[in-house]
Amino acid sequence: MATNTATKAAQNGAAATDAAFKAATDAATDFARTASEAFAPTMEKATGQVQEYVDVTFAQAKKSSLAMLDAFDAGLDVTLGLHKQLAHISDVDWVKDAVARYTDVAAQAGANYSRAARELLK
Repeated sequence: MATNTATKAAQNGAAATDAAFKAATDAATDFARTASEAFAPTMEKATGQVQEYVDVTFAQAKKSSLAMLDAFDAGLDVTLGLHKQLAHISDVDWVKDAVARYTDVAAQAGANYSRAARELLK
């Protein structure tokens, strides 16, 4: 009879342990669900704010990049214009030809660079 009582006590202890574990698991699950539901709007708001910041930052970077390309184009035009003026002053034909070829190549390269950069910024 003592063995039977010990077996019942062990079974009751195991059942009590299982019940306590289930209660703790249920409580933890309920807490996690409640915390997630309460935290979700805050995360959505924060995500929206970050996205807004990123959008504004990229718009400003694009605007600055386009301004830089405008300055590059203007600077290249002025530089090549000065080269052409200096070549025109020269009395040496091969210097005039070399400068003319250089300015043509530099103008084409600069235009290609600027066009490609602007295409990437679209």
